[in-house]
Amino acid sequence: MISHYCCTRFLTNMNLTNLLANPIFASIASIIGVAVVHYIFVNLYYLLCVPTGFTAIIWNIVSLGSPFCYAINTIQYKLAENYVIIWTGAVMAAVGWFASKVKLKY
Repeated sequence: MISHYCCTRFLTNMNLTNLLANPIFASIASIIGVAVVHYIFVNLYYLLCVPTGFTAIIWNIVSLGSPFCYAINTIQYKLAENYVIIWTGAVMAAVGWFASKVKLKY
């Protein structure tokens, strides 16, 4: 049985700088971080800028040009763009790593 001391010691000896130097951990942290922040901004946009009910049509005319709603929507859109770029980079890095391990000649 593994004692809690083993896990606690492991976690206290980890340094965030050392973790982020690991490309796999940095990729996973970036993907999760961007996804969480994107989720927050999408929900903020829905809660603060998307009206519901009978007056929604009129309120939509007012909120559509709101700088606040426009900024939230732009931020969540750019986060989605960056999410795709991060995944592309992670896949390309994995392909490059695999190619270096199997010594492919191209």
